[in-house]
Amino acid sequence: MKKLITVILVLSLLSFPLLSLSESQYENCPDVSGLSFIELMYTYGAVQRAMWASDEWTSVDVPAGVYLIGTEIPAGHWTISPAKSGDFYTIGYGSQLNTTQTGLEDHSIIEWLNISSDSSDTMIHSLDIVLEEGFYLYLGHTSNFTPYVGKKLPDFHFD
Repeated sequence: MKKLITVILVLSLLSFPLLSLSESQYENCPDVSGLSFIELMYTYGAVQRAMWASDEWTSVDVPAGVYLIGTEIPAGHWTISPAKSGDFYTIGYGSQLNTTQTGLEDHSIIEWLNISSDSSDTMIHSLDIVLEEGFYLYLGHTSNFTPYVGKKLPDFHFD
């Protein structure tokens, strides 16, 4: 009996640092347990905007859908490309949603193109676009967003 108690005591002492280690990663996180649903939604939006603005990330995959620029996707200059190989789909950019709120109103479309991840075809493989606040972006498939860094000019060496 003493051996059993000793083994249990030793195991509990050994697991204590592991438990405290896993909980310590959340020590600096704010306590949101007392927030209402609306407050949680506002907080979630604020965290999303802060993550988009962070210098620490390089790209993000955005699921298919229709997004309001400035609210769901930050305004700015972006490079949009297929998230995985084998994708072929449509990207649209416009000022108004259609009556079902699932796509763009035809007369408001500014940009509408097919994009492909297949490098062997002649399709567009990525889109460099300036997204303005208040406009809508339609993604027909999951797309990868990266901040636009510009095209590198060839390094000409003339002697």
